[in-house]
Amino acid sequence: MIYSLTVTNYLGDQMTFELANPWLNGLAITKITGLGAADADVNITEIATGDGGKYNSSRVGKRNVVITFLPLLTDSQTVEDSRQLLYQYFHIKKQVTLHFSTDNREVEIVGYVEKNDPDIFSDEEDVQVSIICPDPYFYDMTDGGWTTVTFSGVNPLFEFPFENNSLTENLIEFGEIKKKQKETVTYEGDAEIGFIIRMHALGEVRMITIHNTDTRESMHIDTNRLKEIIGSEIKYGDDITINTIMGERSVTFLREGVETNILNALDKDADWFTLKSGDNHYAYVCAYGSEDLEFSIEFKTAFEGI
Repeated sequence: MIYSLTVTNYLGDQMTFELANPWLNGLAITKITGLGAADADVNITEIATGDGGKYNSSRVGKRNVVITFLPLLTDSQTVEDSRQLLYQYFHIKKQVTLHFSTDNREVEIVGYVEKNDPDIFSDEEDVQVSIICPDPYFYDMTDGGWTTVTFSGVNPLFEFPFENNSLTENLIEFGEIKKKQKETVTYEGDAEIGFIIRMHALGEVRMITIHNTDTRESMHIDTNRLKEIIGSEIKYGDDITINTIMGERSVTFLREGVETNILNALDKDADWFTLKSGDNHYAYVCAYGSEDLEFSIEFKTAFEGI
């Protein structure tokens, strides 16, 4: 069951529509379409000499969310006031973020307003708002939306307030130091999704290779090429970030606040990793300095529908 829809326009203005309490802002949501799985384009090659065809490829297209509002007469505003309120939050051709709260999920999707069409001359004067979402997936927003799996580094554990004030009892752990070069990344989403790999150097590190041990896919950072780009070996305090998210793919190097594109340090046959539903097993190795590399994976959880 959907409890509420929170809309954030391109200016950052926000309004929450509670489905059970439309009098709160004078607008009742009577219908929403486009909340299930988006349509897929499946490409089939016909076989001229036989029945049926051969599967070629498939892709998920854009999502079209259509919301129908019914403006209400309240103590503080007329039906016209309620209807015109929608223009403030659904600006034509501008970006809008939709946040849905349901029994099981807190999810968001970003789209662009295609149509804000009131039927002024009908008895009910309802309004249809059409939103086109280029990315068709809903993203989990629980705990800020991002999940971090730490392989090697400090896993934060500190919570406030203190559980006790006694020095004779076990005190709260501020964090846990992890030193692992392989880890299981559990993904509970419906759709395959890219992620962000973060590496922080605590000393000199050479020749970094990352593996998906399930699929045998791999990425290799040639530190000899990297040295040609940045002018030196990797040293304490350097950060490398690999983004495998579709449309955002990149490899960057950060030193003393200066970011450098190091895509050319990646081997030409590198696989751009994705997470599949369930357990995903990843590992990394270095020719030198594995113990001096902090390594983590960050990802969002994507759902095909609400």
